[in-house]
Amino acid sequence: MKFIFDDVIVGEAARPDAILFNRLVKAATDHGIPHLQMASGAGHDAAVMTSAGVPACMLFVANQNGSHNPHEAMRISDFLSGAEILMHASWIMIDGNGSHSPSHNACDDSLSQAVAS
Repeated sequence: MKFIFDDVIVGEAARPDAILFNRLVKAATDHGIPHLQMASGAGHDAAVMTSAGVPACMLFVANQNGSHNPHEAMRISDFLSGAEILMHASWIMIDGNGSHSPSHNACDDSLSQAVAS
């Protein structure tokens, strides 16, 4: 067996956009969705976009078996919580405080029906 390695790619650390970050936190908090605020070594497209001057932030959804492996798994409830946070954060961007955002139950029912079909 022989291993051949590519050159190491080094990138600048990217900070999440504070406004986007605060909207995600507000959406989760206001709607009682458990969440953690954490630093991440993951770069993804957010690091590239941030370095180009585009506001970016990441929302990670729990994955019970770790990511990037054949046994990757996600509970549908975790997926729906992530989708709900994004929806409510989008309403905050539209009306400034999310006051026109659908209720938690209405959102949960709609997302559950969409996933089931």
